[in-house]
Amino acid sequence: KFPDDAQKVNDFYLDSGYVRAVVGQPQVQTIRDSKDGKIRWIRLRVPVEEGKRYRVGTITISDNAALKTEPLRAMFKVAEGDWYNHSKIAKGLDKAQEIYGALGFYQMTAEPTPALRGIDPQTGNPIGPEEPPPIVDLNIKMVEGKQYYVNRITFTGNTTTHDAVARRELRVYEQGVFDTQALKESIRRLNQLGYFKPLEGAPDLAPS
Repeated sequence: KFPDDAQKVNDFYLDSGYVRAVVGQPQVQTIRDSKDGKIRWIRLRVPVEEGKRYRVGTITISDNAALKTEPLRAMFKVAEGDWYNHSKIAKGLDKAQEIYGALGFYQMTAEPTPALRGIDPQTGNPIGPEEPPPIVDLNIKMVEGKQYYVNRITFTGNTTTHDAVARRELRVYEQGVFDTQALKESIRRLNQLGYFKPLEGAPDLAPS
């Protein structure tokens, strides 16, 4: 279980501004054994290198063509001068994927690249003779991919009712934009019919 705990500690530091924090390997020291030798007490020491606590500098959005920068930036609830918070950035990325998915860009991915101001990204050493300020600049590159439309919707394994009954519950339409949020709503509505076993996971998608 220790790797899971170590990851939680690391995440805690990343959400508190410690961008360069490192959780080391545990050091185990035996304290004593019981008289019958069946129980052993140990001391577990977890070394942590915190590093400096960083504030957010500039936040830029790049390679976005389908959406304007301003609404994308608003999805990230971090402001310049705040302590760096990885979870808030991750939530912003999830929100951006939802919006892109609703517009047909279901393969969109985002690549956040934090850059410590005044630090060489290759060596991790200060670039100049002076101690750099603890500021992290963030660029979020949007890899939008293609915009997809729905060509044909088919049902397989339906022996309970007519396809038309299931089709009228759909909120995605043939020849329309492939909206991932509408697809989730469609699956929810199909499950509510009670005709089928609960539909789980993503449907089969075949680009044409």
